[in-house]
Amino acid sequence: YLDEIEGIEVFVSFKEKKTNIVEVAGLVNTRISIDPKTRLFDVLIKASLPPMANLFKSYVLRGNSFLPVDFYRLMKEGDMSQNIYMENKDKIYIADGFSSKVYVLGEVHKQGAINILDGKISLKDALAEAGGVSCIADKSFIQVFRANAQDPKIYLLNWKHIIELPSGSLNLIEGDIVLVGATIISDWNKFVTQVLPSISLFDSAYRGFKNMGIIINGP
Repeated sequence: YLDEIEGIEVFVSFKEKKTNIVEVAGLVNTRISIDPKTRLFDVLIKASLPPMANLFKSYVLRGNSFLPVDFYRLMKEGDMSQNIYMENKDKIYIADGFSSKVYVLGEVHKQGAINILDGKISLKDALAEAGGVSCIADKSFIQVFRANAQDPKIYLLNWKHIIELPSGSLNLIEGDIVLVGATIISDWNKFVTQVLPSISLFDSAYRGFKNMGIIINGP
């Protein structure tokens, strides 16, 4: 054109511009447009995470691979090493606040599940949320069950030791069961038969895979 017409100006526009998208599922369901400079923090801000988001169990899926990203360190502690660049078709699952629980049973004022948003809670705080130990409890027999199917563990603790330790000590993790009672449970199989069937341990991460169209086959 420049050879044929003097002083011409040429303008080019896209007839249809390709848009890169990140899918957000779980507690938040949306699609967010990205460019090569978009990072995870930008997407999470645009997604407007609610206060009850469980950052500990949220994750990024790229193809069929989990990315080693810690949402809690990024959003709560400002760790920018977790602020990865996003790619087209990345999937982000935002877990809800009810997806991680510990259970406090036995001689406490409020038996039941306690939601944990940060992946852990101290034993002292869990007992406080359960209303404290009742007056008829045997405080020398407070048991914590870590119900790993391959290698279950039982810890026996004394109330006196618990109250003397800092609040951040003796942390419980998801699925732990605290039993305050008068008798030591030594028969793990009996405990599983009598107590565990009453507890529903539903894994919301499985729902997240399903929502994203990914089928996870069991063993």
